[in-house]
Amino acid sequence: MIIFTTYLSDIGDTPGWPQIIFNSGTLISAPLRFLIIVLVILRLSELGAGKTFVITALIVGFLSTSGTIAMTATPFSVAPTIHKAGIGLYFLGVVVLQTIIFIKEVTLKNVPKMLPVLSIFVVFVFFVFAILVMLYGKGLVDRNTPVIWEWISVLSSIVWLYAHGIALGGNKKYVK
Repeated sequence: MIIFTTYLSDIGDTPGWPQIIFNSGTLISAPLRFLIIVLVILRLSELGAGKTFVITALIVGFLSTSGTIAMTATPFSVAPTIHKAGIGLYFLGVVVLQTIIFIKEVTLKNVPKMLPVLSIFVVFVFFVFAILVMLYGKGLVDRNTPVIWEWISVLSSIVWLYAHGIALGGNKKYVK
């Protein structure tokens, strides 16, 4: 099964149509993801998050999105250093961003309790993936061990984006 043996970077580094479709889709979705992050941050600002939170979250979100673009636009076989730097920016950026958002969501009264739970879940999944990749780099785990966690990372990000869009969207003065 592909989710147990194929990294997303492997798909983006496969000659032919898989690479073109995957990389094009990722390059198109990265700015859209950033737009959703901006909207979530602005909504949290409306609910009481301060200016420092907004500025910090926007900067970290931008850096994370830049990492997505860097690792997608430059497959590992073309430029391994740039690809790895993009991976670091993206994954570390997501962990930092989701931690910041989690802390803010927990402190805001009108945010549904499900949202900070999803935020910290994303942090957990990305953190597990990062640890497993480091262990693989040191030869302590098999190459396939982290793969499923990368797929879970992407899925958890999509669920997070969707849930936050639904829960925080609309013209409601208060979320709850």
